[in-house]
Amino acid sequence: MNEEYISYECKSCGMIFIIPVDGLRLAKVLGRFISCPLGHRQIEELNRYDDLLKCMEEQHVYKREGGRMKQVK
Repeated sequence: MNEEYISYECKSCGMIFIIPVDGLRLAKVLGRFISCPLGHRQIEELNRYDDLLKCMEEQHVYKREGGRMKQVK
């Protein structure tokens, strides 16, 4: 299984966010650290996925409603 996306949860604010593996490789090459969108460094890896849609639905951040994706968190 080729994991393309990794979901993280911030331990400070509780925000769940998704980062593509390519973005992580680029950050490592540039010498940058990973943080939540609000700038907190205390993050925890939740899971790895090969499909973005499955990742969004399983984290209960988005749900399908009438053929469209709707954010619930």
